[in-house]
Amino acid sequence: MTPKEEAKQIVDKFLTVTYGHGEYGSGVTRAKECAIIYVDGLIEEIEKLHKPEYVAFIIDQENQMDGYERIEHWNQVKKEIQAL
Repeated sequence: MTPKEEAKQIVDKFLTVTYGHGEYGSGVTRAKECAIIYVDGLIEEIEKLHKPEYVAFIIDQENQMDGYERIEHWNQVKKEIQAL
C-alpha cells in the first residue's frame, strides 16, 4: 500500500468517529488531526527501539523494512495526511 493510500485509509477510519461533530467539514479536519496523532505515536514507538536499524518489520511475504525505513514510511504517510 502506498503512503497516500495508507493516509486516506487512516483518515477515513477516524472520519467515521468524527463525522457530524461540529460544523460541516470540521469532521474531516478532526479526522486528519487524529490520524496525525496516531502516526506520530507509531513513529515515537519505533524511535524508542534500542537499535531500529536492526529491527525488521515484515510488510508482506516479499517486503520488509528496517526501523529507519519504517519511520520514513510513516513520515511520508503523515505528509499525505496533511495534503488530503
